[in-house]
Amino acid sequence: MQTIRCNQMAGQRLDKLLKKYFRAASSGFLYKMLRKKNITLCGKKATGQEIVQASDTIEVYFSDETFEKMKGEDASRRRFDGIKTPSRASAPLSILYEDADIIVASKPAGILSQGSDTRVSQTDARREATPSMNDLLLAYMKEKGELQPEDYRLFHPSIANRLDRNTSGIILFGKTLKGSQFLAKELSSRKLKKLYRCIACGRLEGEAILEGWIKKDPTSNQSILVDAPGSGTQGAQPIRTGYRSLACTDHLSHLELTLYTGRSHQIRVQLAALGHPVLLDPKYGNAGMNQEIKSRFPVRFQMLHAYAVTFSDGRQFVSPEPKVYQKILEEY
Repeated sequence: MQTIRCNQMAGQRLDKLLKKYFRAASSGFLYKMLRKKNITLCGKKATGQEIVQASDTIEVYFSDETFEKMKGEDASRRRFDGIKTPSRASAPLSILYEDADIIVASKPAGILSQGSDTRVSQTDARREATPSMNDLLLAYMKEKGELQPEDYRLFHPSIANRLDRNTSGIILFGKTLKGSQFLAKELSSRKLKKLYRCIACGRLEGEAILEGWIKKDPTSNQSILVDAPGSGTQGAQPIRTGYRSLACTDHLSHLELTLYTGRSHQIRVQLAALGHPVLLDPKYGNAGMNQEIKSRFPVRFQMLHAYAVTFSDGRQFVSPEPKVYQKILEEY
């Protein structure tokens, strides 16, 4: 007998889970095995319609040969083995909150949310992989023993939201199917409240709501504001951002922003159109001021930070701004 744990797949229907696990088996074969009790759920006969719980186990009474044959080629095992724990010095991980299903973490500027990238060290000509936040969190789960090869075969934990590489702040990560479904529902229903903070060029006081339409050029990976959808604006999407000034100097404004919609580069494009681009923004920013700030302060990334999230159940998590924000506001 072989045993399959269901901890990562709570909330999934049994027949769908079995199909994911036994990739080479037909649905008819799996239902036949259920009827003959060659596959049971927690030691009892099952129909396949059951919703599995985290504590459930599936018992499979196949020969070892049949078990391996029905599993099919296991590319997920190679991907699991490829999850490496990076150096904590080169890739620090800041966990703001964690439970059995989700992680709320803080991403530093300069690394990707998901995917992989390469960079060349100034002191070493070798190219080395730069871990993304998704890579770091998978490695964190694996290091804790919360992610096993069989778990990874059924479900790949991953981030639920993305931040630009050069934006810091809160990242949401689903450890289990239940957690990923919860985060997806919060994000898609707009129940999740998102606050950002930034340093913008120029003096911008008071508060207001910015509304408009945005369109992204996939070739340049840049977005532009356009008139309401019509001729020549196919693919334009509505955007809405609220801002509140927290403090101002003669040259800079410290803003808190409420993101009502979540389009690519939304905050950066709207503030630039207002004449107050995000400081150090390489695409939409003030090149002269950016260069001056870089010459005076040890910072290379845009001053935009995903500051806080509030779930629909009232739980709020805050990621403090990098210390350089206050230094720039006080000294420039």
